[in-house]
Amino acid sequence: MPLGCRLWPWPWLCALWPCQHPCSTSPDLGVIVDNRLNFSTHISNNCCKAHKRANLIIRCFHSKTVSSLITAFKVYVRPILEYCSVVWKRSLIKDIDAIEAVQRMFTKRLPGMKHLTCHQRLVKLELERLELRRVRTDLLSDCCINNALVHFVPSCQDTCTRFVNVLHPLLVDLLLHYGVDRI
Repeated sequence: MPLGCRLWPWPWLCALWPCQHPCSTSPDLGVIVDNRLNFSTHISNNCCKAHKRANLIIRCFHSKTVSSLITAFKVYVRPILEYCSVVWKRSLIKDIDAIEAVQRMFTKRLPGMKHLTCHQRLVKLELERLELRRVRTDLLSDCCINNALVHFVPSCQDTCTRFVNVLHPLLVDLLLHYGVDRI
């Protein structure tokens, strides 16, 4: 996968082996990136997957209590929308709206919530906007990197470019002090 708007005259090398078919997108660790380092494909795929899962929760759960449906949303849908949010930047408003639309649609379909506005539903259900959660995650990761609480150690293979995160003991104390549910 060549990066940028020019086509490279040589095939892209993946782990020292030439690709059989050049491609415009490439998944890595569950994040899809295109040749212009744009993550819109990744966001649209995850929003589609999250919409399907949210619809399954509404249709298949026998318990229609709001608290159980919200808990299921937090456990089964929100991780899809927030996975690797530090890596993919939400620079396009259409991507932000697509992500927020999943939560808006789900909360609107809950019993007794249809007549409320999105903000009123979030206040009543004690939920936060997903954008606020992503900003908080970005700030926390920036703080951890700037204060050397996360060390990046290269893997044992010389040709591999991925890094393994090693948590610093101070970061563990920080997480325990502030609580994992606030992150």
